[in-house]
Amino acid sequence: MSHPAPRPPFQAVRSRPWLTAAAALAAALLCGLIWLTPWRLSQNLLVAWNIAASLYLAIAAFIMWRSDVEGIQQRAEAQDVGKWTILGLTGLAVAACVVAIATELMAAHALHGLDKAVNLGLGGATLVTTWLFVHTTFALHYAHAYYVALRRDPEPGLSFPGKDAAPDYVDFLYFAFIMGTAAQTADVAIISKSMRRLNLGHVVFAFFFNTTILAIAINIAASLLG
Repeated sequence: MSHPAPRPPFQAVRSRPWLTAAAALAAALLCGLIWLTPWRLSQNLLVAWNIAASLYLAIAAFIMWRSDVEGIQQRAEAQDVGKWTILGLTGLAVAACVVAIATELMAAHALHGLDKAVNLGLGGATLVTTWLFVHTTFALHYAHAYYVALRRDPEPGLSFPGKDAAPDYVDFLYFAFIMGTAAQTADVAIISKSMRRLNLGHVVFAFFFNTTILAIAINIAASLLG
């Protein structure tokens, strides 16, 4: 019986160069801002996150737009290792951003004028970038899980409507963002146990995340009106 070849150390990091670069950029920016500015730690964290996450989303959008099905399959094979670790670390990063936003909103009550506007604007921008980042990450995860499963099963977990049997990244973005907002789709069927488990994790995470950002958005609106 053959055994799979051992994975090289740090394969999960090497197979995701743009995500790794964005994480490194965020860490470098955070250290630089702490050293060079008088801002609060939460402000430094949100600025670093927004810059790094925006860069990553721009690169991810470019890669998704340019990738054909063969490119998705190759990327799925390369990034299969460490996928749950990456997803867990992404969740921790998002949680840290939510805590930082809440901290800034509490600080906003003592601010006035331009300082308050900048504070609230930073919180609002972070909500947008974090929401896009979360569901884009899940879209990539769905795409790669689909094509990894396709190597061993003719029904790899999701059934898309229409005659096109080879969904691209846009199809998975559609599925992930609809699941993240409505927790259901009318036209894409989940047909495997592993995909149902991934989808369950996504919708549970999305419920708590959406509830949190809704509360934060209401708080920001109330602060603007107050």
